[in-house]
Amino acid sequence: MKIALLSFVECLNYGASLQVYALEKVIEDRYADVECEYIRYHKNQLAASAKWMARKIVAKISKKEDKPSWTVREYVKIIRQSFCEGAGKNGKNTIRLFREFWKLSNYSDPVSRRELKKLDDYDLYMIGSDQVWNCGRLDLDTTFLLDFVKDDTKKGSYAPSVGLKKIPVKYYKKYQKYWSRFHWLSCREKSGADLVSACTGRKVANVLDPVFLLTREQWEEREKKPDRISNDTKFVVLYTLMDEREYIPYIGPFLRKEQLQLVSLSGDISKTAAVGPAEWLWYLHHAEYVVTDSFHGTAFSVIFEKQFSSIIPEEDFFESSSDRIVGLLTLLGLQDRVARDRKQLFTLPQIDFAEVRRCLDEKKKESFDYLDGMVLYGSCSSTKREEIL
Repeated sequence: MKIALLSFVECLNYGASLQVYALEKVIEDRYADVECEYIRYHKNQLAASAKWMARKIVAKISKKEDKPSWTVREYVKIIRQSFCEGAGKNGKNTIRLFREFWKLSNYSDPVSRRELKKLDDYDLYMIGSDQVWNCGRLDLDTTFLLDFVKDDTKKGSYAPSVGLKKIPVKYYKKYQKYWSRFHWLSCREKSGADLVSACTGRKVANVLDPVFLLTREQWEEREKKPDRISNDTKFVVLYTLMDEREYIPYIGPFLRKEQLQLVSLSGDISKTAAVGPAEWLWYLHHAEYVVTDSFHGTAFSVIFEKQFSSIIPEEDFFESSSDRIVGLLTLLGLQDRVARDRKQLFTLPQIDFAEVRRCLDEKKKESFDYLDGMVLYGSCSSTKREEIL
């Protein structure tokens, strides 16, 4: 059996790279006689940017809102960070480490949007995790809705994120059309599963992000100690997608009191000194405490059983972070890990991970049951599938 996986591949983002690795690793380890690879598809950002600009001009002329499109300020920020990535020694070394990590997964040859329609040698096409179902605020890319797959019985999803609080009216019919054609439907967040269910009238499974399907020990095997840190260094990790400077005044007193160092892992990799996904894992695993506003920062704090604080970003730029983080924490009974006030970062109660493990094991069983059903169905002959249907 051969499975095609589709997600945001070769992405300079820690969470994205780690979930890509996790899903393929789980499938190939769990199922005998199954081969899988990621389709090496990258959205045409130049074309998407041109559409965004055209929409902005039309909206300006007609004096209409253009939601959920990026605002000009937000988009300029993204472009600036994109050009900064790789600038200087830090960025280049970090990109090199990302590329080394990507080699752990299998990829097809590069595929264009036009060439996708010619693919027909897979038994199952599976949309992976991350915000692949977020219309992106640039444009909706229906590739991640498997519009190019002719046989609907070959369409499945494992833990994609919608990343939206509501479906934009202008995209509603497209989402409804393509979601309805999936034979297997799931979402990473309950809020996302509810959105898809309301749109399609179907039951949608709520499953764990792929990073939770690997054991803590499996992640420890993948981590790598950075050269620049000594064995006896004790530290707090700050992993933030927002500007790290706004957190420093609240972290400083705790560092001085506990005699700890600060390791800041910025979402902007040009500011992070030679930290790839493997090094990022090591830092999260060995931290005395973690402060993060990231979904995967929160997820790996749970996996490595760290005391941590999750911050909900206040800017609209990260408006969907709230549902993703709070949804995960609620699932695990960890709602009190949200630091509503920056002054609360290090005053939250200690976590009892025994109960967290119980909740996580229960949800892992549900997630594996869903994945088993999808993969085993995909391995059936077309005749057998018709019998099941």
